[in-house]
Amino acid sequence: MNPLDQIKDELTLMKNELNARLAKSQLDDPIFIRDVKNELNDVELALEKMEYGLYGICEETLQKLPLEQLAQIPTARTIHDFLNMKSYLKKTLEYH
Repeated sequence: MNPLDQIKDELTLMKNELNARLAKSQLDDPIFIRDVKNELNDVELALEKMEYGLYGICEETLQKLPLEQLAQIPTARTIHDFLNMKSYLKKTLEYH
């Protein structure tokens, strides 16, 4: 399978999981909802970029981002997103 297809499949799965979390979340937890919505926006932006052939291009330098790193952080938008990968890789959000 093409590496971009694998990333697209992962992003689609993430989108479905985040939408499910929003549907099950309690409306009295605004921080949780905000975090899930922010993550969902990042995922949807990445999928939209794929649709228009812009995925994997740094928004600052317009250089191609390495596929190996995009596989680790599929929502990365700039080359700088990979500099501090530990801060970008987040723990799974808990279900409420």
